[in-house]
Amino acid sequence: MKCQNCGFKNPDSNTYCENCGTLLKDTGSNKNVRSHTSKINRVLLYGFIAFVVFFIIFGIIKLIKKPVDIPSLQDALSQTGDAENVQDVDGKNSRSDEDTAPTQTSDEPSGKIAFTCQVDRQVNHDQICIINADGSGWQQLTDNISYEHYYSSLSTDGSEIVFSSSLPDRKGFNIFIMNSDGSSLRQLTSGLGDFYAPDLSPDGQYIIATRHINSTNYISLLTRDGDFIKDLNSYYDCKDPVWSPDGQQILFAADPDKTGIQFYIMNKDGSNVHKVTAMDGLRGRSDWSIDGTMASYTGEYSLHNRELFLFGENGSTQIITDGGDNLAPSFSPDGKWITFMSYRDNYWDSDGCEIYIMRLEDGYTVRLTDNNYCDYQPRWSK
Repeated sequence: MKCQNCGFKNPDSNTYCENCGTLLKDTGSNKNVRSHTSKINRVLLYGFIAFVVFFIIFGIIKLIKKPVDIPSLQDALSQTGDAENVQDVDGKNSRSDEDTAPTQTSDEPSGKIAFTCQVDRQVNHDQICIINADGSGWQQLTDNISYEHYYSSLSTDGSEIVFSSSLPDRKGFNIFIMNSDGSSLRQLTSGLGDFYAPDLSPDGQYIIATRHINSTNYISLLTRDGDFIKDLNSYYDCKDPVWSPDGQQILFAADPDKTGIQFYIMNKDGSNVHKVTAMDGLRGRSDWSIDGTMASYTGEYSLHNRELFLFGENGSTQIITDGGDNLAPSFSPDGKWITFMSYRDNYWDSDGCEIYIMRLEDGYTVRLTDNNYCDYQPRWSK
C-alpha cells in the first residue's frame, strides 16, 4: 500500500507507513475513536456557545436593571456655561415648553394670581378673574360686562385687589378695591381724572397709579382709601408704576426725552429719579421681585415678537423667553417663579393669550388658563 504522504510502498497489512508513520487505512477502532472525538468536540462547542449566550443575556439584564444617572438639564448647562440661553427645535424657549420635565425642587408655586379676562371676547368688556398658582380655584370676580375692569393688583397678603374700572357711568376710569373673593367692592376715586394700573404699597397704606388728566400722564400717590396726596412726576408717557419690595422706591415706565420708553426708579416721594434701562421696544407693565430683580418685556406688537427680560439697577439685562409673544410679567411672593401672559400656544390669534407661570431656576413652565378668549395682565401675591 503506497503512503499518500511520502510515497513509500508498504505491505498491504500495514496500518501505518513504515517510513513516516502516516495512517494508511481506517480500522473500525479508528472510526470509533474519530466518532467519539467528534461527539466530544460537539459537546464542548455547544457548551461554549451556551456559556457565551448566558453571559450576553445576563449582561443585558444587568444593564436594563441598572439605574442610569442622567444629569438634569440645569446641571448639563452649568457645565457648558450656557444655562441662560436654551432653545428647542421649534423656536420656543425650552423654558416655556409645558411638557418639559421639571427638576426636583421643593419650591412649589403658591398664592393667588389676579388677571384680566375678556370673557365675551370684547376688549371693552374686560373683567377681573383670579386663580391659584397651582391652577386650581379659577373664579370670575366681576360679572357686569356693561363696564370694563382691568389692571388688577393684589395686596401683599393677597386679601384685597385694587383695579381700574369704568364704573359707575362709563365716563372714565376710577380705582376700585374689593376682597380677593370678589366681595366688599367699593369705589376709591372720583373726579380726579382717569386712573390706571393701581398698586397697593407693601404695607397696604398707600396706592400709586397712573393718572391721566388734561392729556397728561402723572405717577400719583394716594392713600389706601383713595384720598389724593400728590403727583410724583409728569414725565411724558409715564405709566405702570410698581412698588419696590420694601415700599421705599417706585419703578415706572416713561419717555421724558421722547426717544422711546425706558424704565426709571424714584424714591416714594418722587425724588432721585434715575434711568435703569437702555433698550428698544419697551412698553411698560413691569414688576419688582423680593430679591431686587425687576422684570418687564420688550418687542413689537405688530411683529408678535415680545420677550420677557430681567433687569437690575446696575443696567444688567437677561432675556428669559424665546418665541411665543410674551408680556406682563409678575413675580411670585418668594421671587422664585414668574407669571406672564403669552400667545405661544395660539400664536397670532388675538384671543389666544393665556396665563402661564415659569420657574426661574430652570425655566419649567406651566399653562394655567385655557379659554377661547384672552387672559392677560396677571399679578401674583400670597
